[in-house]
Amino acid sequence: MKLTVDGKSIGFFDFDYKAISTKIGISVSGGSDSAMLFYLMAKHLKGVTLQPWSCVALEDDPLKSRPHTRDAAEKVIEYVRNKFPDADVAESHHFEIFRDDPEALKEAKKRNQPGWWNYPMMDKGVVKIINMEKHSKVAFETGMFGLLCVGTTMNPPQDVLDGWRKDDPNVYWEPRRSKVNTCLWDTKGSSLSHYKPFVNVNKKFLAGLYKQEDIMDLHNITESCTGFPKDTNWFTEPCKKCFWCYERKWAFGSYDGGVA
Repeated sequence: MKLTVDGKSIGFFDFDYKAISTKIGISVSGGSDSAMLFYLMAKHLKGVTLQPWSCVALEDDPLKSRPHTRDAAEKVIEYVRNKFPDADVAESHHFEIFRDDPEALKEAKKRNQPGWWNYPMMDKGVVKIINMEKHSKVAFETGMFGLLCVGTTMNPPQDVLDGWRKDDPNVYWEPRRSKVNTCLWDTKGSSLSHYKPFVNVNKKFLAGLYKQEDIMDLHNITESCTGFPKDTNWFTEPCKKCFWCYERKWAFGSYDGGVA
């Protein structure tokens, strides 16, 4: 099928996905992109089991670990279950990673070098990527799912990025995303299949989908902000100055929770 917003169309599961697997994983982060992907999968995919799969990133200092990420993911899953009771949605699977683990950070530093597909980024972010790769490999090998879907979107246009604030050293500012622009791809040297249907559109496209589906109530329970405790009143409000807050405001006209 096709998804169309303002005259721009993209394919959505326009391949024989059942030939890959009838167990399909969906990475539910608690953010708006993966929430829309999960919603559309539950609405349109028939004859498959959908497996919600979520990562909870923790740090040595618990005050730096966002406590509501897991809650946001679970709210999204509950919303989709209630909206599409006939969809076959498996019990959600969560796994924890520790971004301050010394050995994991060493591995991240080795990978985070020029030539790596997502260089440069914060080493802690690389730790998350490495752990998600490891956990997904186990999920594939144990048969939890045979296709993993991710809601990754493109960055906003460069002229938009150039106009945003990037000079505060206390702000997490890392707008890079996967440079893999092929929607369906296999991990090198294996048969592990991944699907990223939104990888060639930005968040404004998804904002259009939310409006078309009339589900801004779903959008408002998702979380994008990555601000620190002091910037978010202890994670109770958006910081309004991290990349993800800037992007959300640009695309939807509001921050987390519909805050103007």
